[in-house]
Amino acid sequence: MIDAFFENRDRKELELLCRETQDIAARLSEDGWNFYRFAEQKKAMAFLNENRDFDLACVDVEGADGLSVAVQTRSGSDRAFIVIVADAARSPMDYLRPEIMPGALLLRPIGTQQLKQVMRSSVEALLREREQDRGTAFRLQQQGGDKLIPYSRICYFEARNKKIVLCTEDREYTFSGTIDGLQAELGQGFVRCHRSFLVSRSRIDRIYLSRNYIVLTNGMEIPLSRSFKQVLKEMR
Repeated sequence: MIDAFFENRDRKELELLCRETQDIAARLSEDGWNFYRFAEQKKAMAFLNENRDFDLACVDVEGADGLSVAVQTRSGSDRAFIVIVADAARSPMDYLRPEIMPGALLLRPIGTQQLKQVMRSSVEALLREREQDRGTAFRLQQQGGDKLIPYSRICYFEARNKKIVLCTEDREYTFSGTIDGLQAELGQGFVRCHRSFLVSRSRIDRIYLSRNYIVLTNGMEIPLSRSFKQVLKEMR
């Protein structure tokens, strides 16, 4: 599953961008796509506060909050391919910034051919990156297609209510499976600290053996059971 975020104050332009991108995606990819589109920047920012980790984004940086939407998009989706839409008169220094890191640019007035070329190359770049990520990402099977979540973004897996919950710093994904099965599948990058928890080794900051918990790099506390203490003790 591929998640795409579109923000554009021009409703006709927004619909054209989404329609062309959907057509390109259908021809180039067998994955399912979710499109989230906004013509109002305040509503887009409110949505981004609650939803992150997009694969593709197309952001109109004009208007009072346009640049803020672009920055917020990148902060919540550090691996997203971002296409910037801007007026030709705007200085590129406004959006060619580390906190935005666009991958492509559409300058107004936008011609149909320009739009098709830029969005096709953007989708192709995204799909190439996803293919390269397959060896370094967890494949989460979802209705409509697989979603790839880089191992570097995963904090831990938790067995909860007869399901497995994959937790990143800002989002949770639920799927069917077992902790035992995941432990065998994931190998040395993750360590078992409890019958219900499998934690990324790179995310462990501190281990408190006497207090029966570990602390992750984001400050989150994870329980540590007696039967798994020896493994964690050897990591100290």
